[in-house]
Amino acid sequence: MHLASLAAVVGTMLLRFPLTLAQHLDAGTID
Repeated sequence: MHLASLAAVVGTMLLRFPLTLAQHLDAGTID
């Protein structure tokens, strides 16, 4: 596996996770 593609996948996950978490907090699904 290329390190560049691996870094891109990990970077995307790290960038999307806070956005997803914020959406759940805004929706009130997480206390």
